[in-house]
Amino acid sequence: MNPSKYKSVAIDIGTYEKLKYISKNRFDVDVSMASMCKLLIHTEYAKVRDPNYVKPLKGDAKYQVWKRKLMNKMGFSTTATGGIDV
Repeated sequence: MNPSKYKSVAIDIGTYEKLKYISKNRFDVDVSMASMCKLLIHTEYAKVRDPNYVKPLKGDAKYQVWKRKLMNKMGFSTTATGGIDV
């Protein structure tokens, strides 16, 4: 694999199973997991690039700490400045 063209990401088994389920139930032919990820990411990317999209507030440092804790409780893996998981 050419590292200048591709990067890897890890997903938990539950998310993988959901991705597989979407793939099997959305299309009438087999679709690769990479293609499913690409489709879902491009769909979400189009939403946030839309001129009518309203960005979330960033807030101050105290707000950021509170928001990361909230997002973590909801099951999201958040990152601090520099891409370090918290």
